[in-house]
Amino acid sequence: SNTQGSGTGWYQTKAFKYGAYGASSDGTVLKSVSGATRYANITRETARTQAMANGTGYYQRDLYAGTILMFLWWIEFATKNSWSIMTGYLGSAAIPTGGTDNLGFSNGYNPTGGQMIWHGIEDFYGNVLEWEDGITGYGVQYVSDDYTKYNDTGTGMNTLAFNIPTTFGDNLIAIGWDSSNPFLAQPIETSLDNNYTTGFCSFASTSNGACAYRGSVWSGGASNGVSYFGRSNANWAKAFIGCRLLKTV
Repeated sequence: SNTQGSGTGWYQTKAFKYGAYGASSDGTVLKSVSGATRYANITRETARTQAMANGTGYYQRDLYAGTILMFLWWIEFATKNSWSIMTGYLGSAAIPTGGTDNLGFSNGYNPTGGQMIWHGIEDFYGNVLEWEDGITGYGVQYVSDDYTKYNDTGTGMNTLAFNIPTTFGDNLIAIGWDSSNPFLAQPIETSLDNNYTTGFCSFASTSNGACAYRGSVWSGGASNGVSYFGRSNANWAKAFIGCRLLKTV
């Protein structure tokens, strides 16, 4: 809710518009349109620049929006394992968005591409992973919910009150919460227990240039999804990592 309830412990959220389609590009500007092939094999900085090229208030998917929507998924379906509810696209490459434009359905699938649709968001996870802005660093984590401050070095951003686990390939158990940076949540406890089917992947480096991507990739299966946290170097550009367009309200 964007209105605080009675009592203490409430946090007022900021409204935002979330792209219904995975981002495509005309070469210089990100778009959220039907029928275009998803824009992938780009660095997070390139995605950020092309998102903001739309004008004031436009930016790419960020940690703030990702956390809120993840929480809403957990509340609706009461599971961190999103693949037990809906599977993402399981093809061999990124595919066009809006194959049949069935975004009017609350939850379901695009029958042409097999893409999942959640509350009008096509490929909420699936098809390609998506860069997530507003966080960088490994060990010490620099965060922000102000898209005008996003960068890959942490300059001018806040320091998260806790560090993420540093073991590669662990499974997610608990999310950390920093009351000074609400909704900028990251894993704080992991386990190698195979009973945990939701994935957590950390980039095994102390570099402050490590940045985040979220969601699912066609080869990831059930280890990816809404509860998946992935990281790599800021200069990464891979065919299985794309982006999503957001806008302030």
